[in-house]
Amino acid sequence: MPTDESLRQTGVITGQKSFSRCLIVLKIICPLLLLLFSLQLEASEPGRGCCFLAFRQAAFPQEKISQRPGAKLTIEEGAIIRGPLDKKRLALVLTADTYGEGLPSVLSALEERQIKASFFLTGNFLRQPEFSPLVKRMIKDGHYVGAHSDRHLLYCDWDLRQKTLVSRSEFLSDLENNYAGLARFGLDKNTSPYFLPPYEWYNQQIADWTREAGLVLINFTPGTSSNADYTTPADSNYLSSEEIYRRIISYEKSDPSGLNGFILLIHPGTAPDRTDKFYNRLGQLLDELTALGYSWVRIDQLLAGAGQEKAGQIPGKVSAGKAFIPSLSTVWSVESPGKITGLGCLGERIFWTTEPGQVFIAEAESGEIKNSLNLKVNLVQPPAAGSSGLWLAAGSDLWLIDDKGRVARKMSGLPDLIHRPVEQDGRLYLIGKSNQEARQPVTGEIIWQTSFSVDPSVLPAWSSSSIFWVAATGQILKIDQKTGKILDEYQPEEKISVLLSEPEEKALFIGTVSGRLLKYDLAGKKASWSVKLGSQRVEQLLPGGKYLYVLTSGAMLYKLRARGGDLDGWQPVPARLFGRPLIFSDELIVPALENLLFGFELKSIQNSSRTVLPGDLAVDLALKPASRQAGSKDLLLAGLYNEHENRSLVVALTREPQLFIEASPLSPQPPGERITLTVRASGFSRPKFEFYLRSPDGQEKLKRKASTSNNWSWFPVKEGEYTIIVKVSDKKLTRKAELSYNITRILNREK
Repeated sequence: MPTDESLRQTGVITGQKSFSRCLIVLKIICPLLLLLFSLQLEASEPGRGCCFLAFRQAAFPQEKISQRPGAKLTIEEGAIIRGPLDKKRLALVLTADTYGEGLPSVLSALEERQIKASFFLTGNFLRQPEFSPLVKRMIKDGHYVGAHSDRHLLYCDWDLRQKTLVSRSEFLSDLENNYAGLARFGLDKNTSPYFLPPYEWYNQQIADWTREAGLVLINFTPGTSSNADYTTPADSNYLSSEEIYRRIISYEKSDPSGLNGFILLIHPGTAPDRTDKFYNRLGQLLDELTALGYSWVRIDQLLAGAGQEKAGQIPGKVSAGKAFIPSLSTVWSVESPGKITGLGCLGERIFWTTEPGQVFIAEAESGEIKNSLNLKVNLVQPPAAGSSGLWLAAGSDLWLIDDKGRVARKMSGLPDLIHRPVEQDGRLYLIGKSNQEARQPVTGEIIWQTSFSVDPSVLPAWSSSSIFWVAATGQILKIDQKTGKILDEYQPEEKISVLLSEPEEKALFIGTVSGRLLKYDLAGKKASWSVKLGSQRVEQLLPGGKYLYVLTSGAMLYKLRARGGDLDGWQPVPARLFGRPLIFSDELIVPALENLLFGFELKSIQNSSRTVLPGDLAVDLALKPASRQAGSKDLLLAGLYNEHENRSLVVALTREPQLFIEASPLSPQPPGERITLTVRASGFSRPKFEFYLRSPDGQEKLKRKASTSNNWSWFPVKEGEYTIIVKVSDKKLTRKAELSYNITRILNREK
């Protein structure tokens, strides 16, 4: 129970002691009643993040908001919400997701006054074609353009702020997809290092994850209600533009620091139900505050030199004991209407098809769509790349589409295909269930035709000169690629599920529905080895040098020696499989349901990455090798489908070096405790680790020279906010990561 004197110091008691008990009760009850009243008023979810913060800080000033002394920044839950207070500078910030009808007038008002603002845009916004010219104008006019999430997710509970509603992988994946959208306009994490969360609502965990992604989390400065300009008359928390304007000016007069360091947020577009658009008064507001002596700066200028991360560094992350699993990074993503049916590469371009009969051709490096075509037919097989273009099959017709998106050739009267066309060594192979043929790709002239009954459930296996397919009767037929004649037949003892041929055509690897894998010697017509991998169907076979990687229907991954069939390791895949795996950047990438990609290190087949995609996988993955251009990277392409919106998303992924710092025990700790720092590195070859320590006074010292050991023990004896800096290098790469650690005698430990 507080004393009378302590209550007087907080302004609750002014004199008469007889009222003390009542006033104490009022001090406790009133904020709670105000909180309940506020929650009732702000029942419509999209707006609650806007006015809620200002109320919380008025009712509960003890909430985690602090002014960082050295950097002169106001911090709440790990995010910067106000810049330095010593100068009459403020940043105008505008966020957009769905609406942007006011942008032309906003940009014109800024241009007339030569004022630079900061725009934070979602992937949803960036993907709308009508907004592309406006985004380009923002950049051309010198405004800051940054990330506001990809899909405008709600990160944490409105009432229980510390309850995070998204997983780390979902957050990082959504964030990377937002930057993929920005990349189409030439922006990246170096040009746009500040991130403003959707709904302007977040918690400390989101701030930590943002640091892990190499970014700085910011939010608007509460107090003016400028961010309530989205509300409509039907909302209980509606504020007119006149009231918002009045509150901004009133705050400037009443706060001892005025609007110094303010991050003032408004919206450049609102729902049509709000006809009283605040952005129409932006010019008046700019003029009035400029007349009061304020200068308007971009967010990066407002926060420049105020303790931000150094360029090129990867912020560290305190681990709570969870294993570090890196993810692939998104390079770009692009949307198109309809359900995606196929995806692949054609030289330096990529292509995909959607229902019904739409074809899209895009630049591989940027994802920019260059050409499109609508054949208005039901494409029965995924597209296949050829020497002169893209082969598309529909019924008994076949089209060749060139890289300009034009129909170069059409063939009719073809077999009803059960597999995609294959162009190889100057021949186009078309395999139907009961008819097969080879044609000249240029003229369409028939080279040979056969009439075998083929099992459509097993993909053919190709060698340098033969095709192996499974007949409906279960036999394996060896077909001459030049003539179509049967060269040999093999009668397996079990039903076949998958075939794989050695390139030199000495043996076949055969997987069966009963879980057996065998190597069949074609010359001797017998199995050279046979292995039983449980009772689950063998789904996929993937060669990797001297090894063979096997996936079963039970989501088990096996690594065997191709020569003798010796089992070299196995690993469960923690999800149901989807589509074919492939090898990408020294990893075996296994696609799974629930929009997941699992990466397994080829040598150990340990799980080495886990990537959450922003939608459900709909087609097989595709690879785009790096070109000879400087900076080009190998790309992994994924085709996703949103059934609710009937839209597809093509995502390009790459593997980037990642660092993760674990501290044991966690910060904060008292002086005299031994602290162990462990660094997890991904994307490096035989890395070496250097450890530096930056003390509270800013001095930085090397504590452990470069070594292959990723551990360092620290024994701090003085209090203060320290920074552990780790430099990781191999023959090609050098990266840094930082981790803040607080040494203090005052600890708030939860029991």
